[in-house]
Amino acid sequence: MENHLQYMEQKLRSQHVQRDDSDKARQLETSLDDTKRRLNQEKQTNQNFEDMLNALRENLKQVGNERDNLRDEVVPSLRSRIEGLEAASADAQKAPYDVARMQHELQSLRDENAALHSARMMNAQFESIAEDESMTGRRNSLIGGKGLQRSTTLGRSNSRAGAGLTRSNSISRNLLNESRESLAEQLKATEEQREALHTAVKYLLRRQTHQGKQHEKRLKVAELERDRAAQMAYNGGRKHGYEKEVKVLRSEIALLRRRADDAMEQKWQCEKGLASLAMDLNRSKQETESLTKLLEAKDNNDPETYSAALEAALKQLNQQRTSVMARDSLGSIENEQAMADELERSAERAESLATQVKQQVKNNSSLRNRLKDAIAQGERSQLASAEQITELQAKLRRLEDTITAAQTQSETAVMRHEDEMRVMRASTSVHLLRAKNSNPSLLSPAPRSPLSPMIANSKKSPRLEITTSGPGIALHEALRTEYLEKKVGELESALAEAEKEMSEVVNRMGVAQISSMELEGERDEALRQTRKLQNDIASERENMKQLLAGMGLPPESAGMRDD
Repeated sequence: MENHLQYMEQKLRSQHVQRDDSDKARQLETSLDDTKRRLNQEKQTNQNFEDMLNALRENLKQVGNERDNLRDEVVPSLRSRIEGLEAASADAQKAPYDVARMQHELQSLRDENAALHSARMMNAQFESIAEDESMTGRRNSLIGGKGLQRSTTLGRSNSRAGAGLTRSNSISRNLLNESRESLAEQLKATEEQREALHTAVKYLLRRQTHQGKQHEKRLKVAELERDRAAQMAYNGGRKHGYEKEVKVLRSEIALLRRRADDAMEQKWQCEKGLASLAMDLNRSKQETESLTKLLEAKDNNDPETYSAALEAALKQLNQQRTSVMARDSLGSIENEQAMADELERSAERAESLATQVKQQVKNNSSLRNRLKDAIAQGERSQLASAEQITELQAKLRRLEDTITAAQTQSETAVMRHEDEMRVMRASTSVHLLRAKNSNPSLLSPAPRSPLSPMIANSKKSPRLEITTSGPGIALHEALRTEYLEKKVGELESALAEAEKEMSEVVNRMGVAQISSMELEGERDEALRQTRKLQNDIASERENMKQLLAGMGLPPESAGMRDD
């Protein structure tokens, strides 16, 4: 356009130089202004397109950043949060068992402590008994020393017994000291273990209390969501039956995916069949070309060549027979009656051979025409089959691309919808929890009470009329399941049609092969009959030569030559 503008300006300058043609100059000025205006319009249009392209690039970049943010930050945080909740739930489930085990251990420690206390009391009783025994031993020793002299042996024995008691008392004291020390150590270890168990029980009780509070919060959030869902259902919201619709659509998508996979497998098998048919067509083309070359070859093995040779031989045989008959009529027939009879029989055989030759020539000509027609029909059928196979392959490829695109679109829509629902639920839970903390009366909302302004004005509230991706539409329309089902049905019908057409092509090829084999058999039979007739004519000529030799006539006189 700029080149045209420059050209018009140059032309205008030349027209200004030439003052003679003012009307043409005005026309050129008008066309120049028009061209400038159109150039400005095109520049403005290009600028608008560039602005739109830049805006689309910015939107694409923003969407990519949001996707990266969701993938790198939001999704890992949600996963870690889920893992933490699962671990907390597992710990909460284990907490009652731990508390019961700790209580059982505390009870066992209490029993052991009571046993130690009873053992301590028994040790005290044992000590008192030992002291009493030591006192009685001392008294006995004193009484034995002051007795009569004649009972000295008894006093000695008593003193010895007192010494034995003294030694046993010292041993018992050592044992008691050792038992006291061991009991003190056991009591100290038991007290330490009891303190540790008390500390662990306190920790478990605190953790159980914390987990109970967390569970109460989650339960309150779930109750708020349940109440809000019930209120939306009561107010006529479209969320009633939504989960059921989602499940039905997911089952339909799974069924369509299985059907599409089966159709793809069948399409692959059909493509293999088409490839084998193409190979069969190539072989059929080669056979047709070989038949064409064989038909066009003008060698001695051709039936037409044999037919021409037969006609020439038959003509020569008739000339020989006519010449011999003329010679025979001029000579003396009475002396050569046997020769005449032989000539008559030879003439009859020649006429029969002539009839057979004419029939064989006619059959050869008909066979040649049939071969030409069969070759032409085979070529036409091959071309039609090749075009049909190419068209079927292109159609199957187009349907495969369409179904792949539809599947990708449906899966993308499902993933996007699930992400939106997850974000909406998370944001709704946060807003509900804040609203509940700010207004405790929301724990028992009235059935007809309106939503709070915080929840009603929330941009992330689950309103189906307006979504984050645009105006709300039906889920089956967003997923385009009907379109995918339609395309899968088209692929299945196309596969059935392709199988039908493949069977037709196979039948046509089989019929063509059978007809070509029959024609080849007829051609071989014609060649055999032609060779047989040629041999019969040759033998008849030999008989004629022998008859002429018997009559004393040279073969050249009857027009016979050795070809």
